Amino acid sequence: MGACASICPFQRIEWSTFGEPKVIETACEGCGICSAVCPVSAMQLRHYKDDQLVPKIKAMLTPKWLSEEKMDEPVIIAFACQWCSYAAADAAGNMGMEYPDNIRIIRVPCSGRVDALHVLSAFKNGADGVIISAASPRSGNYLTGNLEAIDRVDIMKKTLDVLGIGSERLETIFTSACMPTWLITMFNDFTERIKKLNESSRPKLEAIPMD
Repeated sequence: MGACASICPFQRIEWSTFGEPKVIETACEGCGICSAVCPVSAMQLRHYKDDQLVPKIKAMLTPKWLSEEKMDEPVIIAFACQWCSYAAADAAGNMGMEYPDNIRIIRVPCSGRVDALHVLSAFKNGADGVIISAASPRSGNYLTGNLEAIDRVDIMKKTLDVLGIGSERLETIFTSACMPTWLITMFNDFTERIKKLNESSRPKLEAIPMD
C-alpha cells in the first residue's frame, strides 16, 4: 500500500480522507511510473493503460505483413521513451538511417512505465526479444523513471531465466534524442544477438503463466 505515492518522483500523489491515493491531476507529469508499481493495477495512465498497451503489443506481433521468406526472422519489441529513445528513432528516420525491420517500436512516456505484464505479453505473443530503451541516466525528463526501469529489468531477467525463456532476450539500452546513431547500433547488435540465440532455441511460450 502506498507504492504509487512513494515512487512518484514529483510527489504528485497524495492520500485522500478515505485512505486512498489521489493523483493531483493538474500537476501530474504523465510518466506512468506509478502505474507500473501498483500491485492491483488501480493506477492507470491515460492513453497508456494496460488495456491499451497489451493490445498494441499483440498487434505489433501479428505477422500479416511479413513475406514468407521472412517468417523465420526474429521479431523484437522495443519500448521507447518518447522524449529520448523515440525521439532518437524519429531523428534516425529523418536522417535516412535504417534499423532492422525486426524491430517493432512502441512509444511509452517513460521507460519506468514498462512492467512485467508488458514484457511477458510480448514474449507470450511471439516476440523473440524485448528492448526497453530508456533515457540516459542524467537526461531523463522524469528524473528517476529510467533508474526504476533498470531495477525492474534486473528482476524480470531472473524471472525469464526461471521460465526458461532466457534473460539474454531482454535488454535495457540508454540513449538521448541527439544519439540516433547509437540507438541504431544498439538495435543492430541486439538483433544479431537474438538471431544467434534462435539458432539453438526459441522462447518457450507455454512457460509464461498468462491467459
